[in-house]
Amino acid sequence: MILTDAEISEVNQYLASKYGQESAFTVWKKKHWGSASNPNGAFGADPDHDGIKNGVEFVFGLDPKAAGKLGLNQFKFDGSKVTVKWMKPDESKLNYEILETDHLSGSNSWTVLSNLNRQQISVSNNFEKVEFTKPSGWLPGGEEKKFIRIRVTQP
Repeated sequence: MILTDAEISEVNQYLASKYGQESAFTVWKKKHWGSASNPNGAFGADPDHDGIKNGVEFVFGLDPKAAGKLGLNQFKFDGSKVTVKWMKPDESKLNYEILETDHLSGSNSWTVLSNLNRQQISVSNNFEKVEFTKPSGWLPGGEEKKFIRIRVTQP
């Protein structure tokens, strides 16, 4: 998942307005970096150089000091269904959308998947594990490939 700078700014502004000075993200920064002012803890920073910015690591419950993408998203293919699982802070009150496309050329090729079934698997330590299934199948028209991404926005 890739957030644009504008999306990162939007999420950061929302968290600041919702939680004030002690936002959930500020608490997260203090936990991982010792203080809210440490530049390694900035929302758009990637101090472990794994290609995942801190804002995304926060939203998906990842360790910002452990390089690697394991755990960010899990995809399970089961016949004609695909299941996507992630961890997200239930306190963030952000909107999550799954989008798909069959090609990566052009920014307008992404379509929001609105026919997904959602199931909450568990809630632990202020994070919820959610499972989405696409009952119509991942490649229903016989396409060779699909790409998906997750968009995070404020309500």
